[in-house]
Amino acid sequence: MSGSFYAGDPHVLSIRDFTILRSRPQTVFAIEFYAGWCGHCQAFAPIWKSTALGACAASPSLIFGAVSCVEDFVLCREMGIAGFPTIRVFGPGDLGPKGTEPADCKNGCWSEKAMLDAILATVRASAATGHSSDPSRSQPALLSSPPVRPLTAEALLAASAAGCASATTPPPKPATAPTHFEPPVEMQQRPVPLADLASAVVYGVQRELVKADLGSDNSERRAALDAWLAALEALLPGARNRASLAQLRRAARARESLSTEEWERILLAAPPPLLPDGEPPGGIAWAACRGATDYARGYPCGLWLLFHTLLSQARTDAEATASLRAIRGYVAHFFGCTGCAQHFGQMALSPTDPLAAADTATEARLWLWRAHNAVNRRLNASSAVEVLQLGLPKVQWPTLAECADCRPRSAKLWEASAVEEYLQGSYCFPEPGVRGCLGLTLDQGAAGPGDGNGVGVYLRDEGGAGAWGGWGADAYLLMAGLGAALLVLYVGRWRARARRPWASGGAAVERGFRVNPQTSMLRCGWGEQHHSDGSTDTELTD
Repeated sequence: MSGSFYAGDPHVLSIRDFTILRSRPQTVFAIEFYAGWCGHCQAFAPIWKSTALGACAASPSLIFGAVSCVEDFVLCREMGIAGFPTIRVFGPGDLGPKGTEPADCKNGCWSEKAMLDAILATVRASAATGHSSDPSRSQPALLSSPPVRPLTAEALLAASAAGCASATTPPPKPATAPTHFEPPVEMQQRPVPLADLASAVVYGVQRELVKADLGSDNSERRAALDAWLAALEALLPGARNRASLAQLRRAARARESLSTEEWERILLAAPPPLLPDGEPPGGIAWAACRGATDYARGYPCGLWLLFHTLLSQARTDAEATASLRAIRGYVAHFFGCTGCAQHFGQMALSPTDPLAAADTATEARLWLWRAHNAVNRRLNASSAVEVLQLGLPKVQWPTLAECADCRPRSAKLWEASAVEEYLQGSYCFPEPGVRGCLGLTLDQGAAGPGDGNGVGVYLRDEGGAGAWGGWGADAYLLMAGLGAALLVLYVGRWRARARRPWASGGAAVERGFRVNPQTSMLRCGWGEQHHSDGSTDTELTD
């Protein structure tokens, strides 16, 4: 399936190389560089289409185009594209071989007029400062023979509306944009598929980290890289994966300055596959994060799964909080969706829920969960048809079907302990001899293969006696006995209360379950009422 937003659009040229630019030296090209998985690119695509349609009166002096940086990654790298969407203006004058980003709207504006104003201002500034050795090429046809006078965004939009735009039928929607998408069955897998985690890591190190030089030892970008690799080295599921990432990190730290070329040489020197445990053939293939099209879901979905997994794997407060800060650094410095990264940074600095206040493992996990739900709420509130068509509807999760105890009575109040338990069950990978997923190691006698690269030490206290200090097997027996006794007391109490006739028809309701007196079987009876703010209330239904 094609990864282009603009397939079939008569006013936006899908560009695979710059041959057409070289063949038309007097023409101005306004080009958007985008990634199909980028939420802001998905939301901006209708603006770029309508801007091109609104400027059709300027064709062929002004041509709108788009480059998919997923399909044509090498071209985008040659152009030095560091974030998406990026707008560049190409043509005669002083625009340069890599184009010029508008002073305003370099990542896109949200109206046709603002976008055209920015493009025309860039063209005029280039013509005024042009120093081409060929004078005939320093003045673009758009300025020497303007399609309208005066050449303004308002005049151009009006001329287009009266002529070419009114005569042009709306472009057909791509055949790959479905009206219905059946969610992948892997979405129900617990813990989440390792293939999605591995694909997110591989996509990041091969695509995201090479968009710009990684900097010197004392740069923020380099520090963010080291913190990210340290988190992966310590917490990514799979002993062989952690060993491979440890080697990658050592190679990076051995270089005082790290260019994109040096980083690629480090990757090429690593024995394939980079992640022996779980990496799919080809390095990148989505399972639970598979979308309806090639540009739906995918990488951002995989990143969310990876982020939650890293925090669920953490066994100490220090490890979890360091990983959360590494996640923030990765998003700020490497995540390609510029607007998405900015929103994440704003959430991290929120005065009511700052990331810095998450100083325990529990708070780190819950902060990221709240951030994820905030992103879902914001995307749904945008009502962008294209965003909803390209992926699954964004919901506040876990839903009641997934975790009834997470909202036991009022849907506006979450039960934090139940949510954390759900997160652990969904994202933590138990590894014999290394880690369990309820705060206990599966083998107290050995640190496991992670020892020596920052993993095994997280499972023991400073005295080296294991996660339970010196209690050992006696602690397990004691806790098992206490748990059994509490379970017996709870079941007896629950049965006594369940006999109360809370509902009509002789049925009894307790803690979100309805008891059918005819069959004595329990069935879930939760319903939801949705509010405009993205929250839900729950009610018991038949």
